[in-house]
Amino acid sequence: MYKRLPEVDLYAADLTGKTVIITGANAGLGFEAAKHLARMSPGKLILACRNIQSAEEAKALIVKDSKCPTIECWKLDLLSFASVKDFVGQFEKEGGGKLDLLIQNAGINNHGPYKTSADGWEAQLQVNHLSPALLGFLLLPYMAKSAPSPPTPRITLVASEMHYYVEIEEREGNLLEALSKEGTFEDMIRMVYSFYPKNEARYPMTKLLNVMFARSFGSRIPGTSGLTVNSVNPGPCASSLQRDLDHKMAVRLAQKWFFRTTEMGSRTIVHAAVSKEAQGKQGAYWNNCEQEDVIDWLLTEQGGKVQERIWNETIDVLSKVDDRVPGIIREYLP
Repeated sequence: MYKRLPEVDLYAADLTGKTVIITGANAGLGFEAAKHLARMSPGKLILACRNIQSAEEAKALIVKDSKCPTIECWKLDLLSFASVKDFVGQFEKEGGGKLDLLIQNAGINNHGPYKTSADGWEAQLQVNHLSPALLGFLLLPYMAKSAPSPPTPRITLVASEMHYYVEIEEREGNLLEALSKEGTFEDMIRMVYSFYPKNEARYPMTKLLNVMFARSFGSRIPGTSGLTVNSVNPGPCASSLQRDLDHKMAVRLAQKWFFRTTEMGSRTIVHAAVSKEAQGKQGAYWNNCEQEDVIDWLLTEQGGKVQERIWNETIDVLSKVDDRVPGIIREYLP
């Protein structure tokens, strides 16, 4: 049984005048986190969702709960690089010139057949890592315009304790491309726990990439910047993320008796995103509203090399998607 977490009121922040984006806010953890954030009087709270109708329905419920009048629903489909660029284009026109808080919550856990996006990448790798990375890079200039007024500006990536389940083997060639392929992925992954099936390891692998990305990003932020980047584990929650496994009795029982509610899990996200405790702790991994160590492998020489290669390859991939990326990296992450 997972520990009960402190009420959000204990670490809530005043978001008056601040612009907030939360992805995947129409359901589950994102919806509950958005409800908490709406009670903090944000200047603009953008629910970034693939399904606008579902987002509008979520907005109505959040407004009813919080009376927040500044909520907007914007289209964002992380399975499409074009959609990410369109979202950033809309922010350039309607965002108000600055961004204070970006919560990268949206993700998928595909237990079905191997799937790729129209951009040619394995679906989970794109939705859980590449597209969030692109979104973070392209919005970075707007976060640089946000006045360093604790607890923002801040980027929080929703990761998972499942990042402890896998390690990535070093090999020649491009690691991201090999991780995306159906034939080479299995050869590159080493399972830390033998009970977890390798054929379902793509989701834990992407959560490891989230942790690695936050660490790499955070380590490059200049000391003069007020921006904080971190990752957070909400713990197992009974949410739509396990929709592909609802047919399994063990999963249904675990959701009922051992998993957290999405509201409880959302408290961890809000804590990492707005608590003063998390301010300035670059690349930190948060669990149970406390800072915790990442997988030991990441602290080894090999783990550090893989993390650095993934960072550089991510930039190379996204520079081909959008030619603004290299300039942003040079200017804001020297």
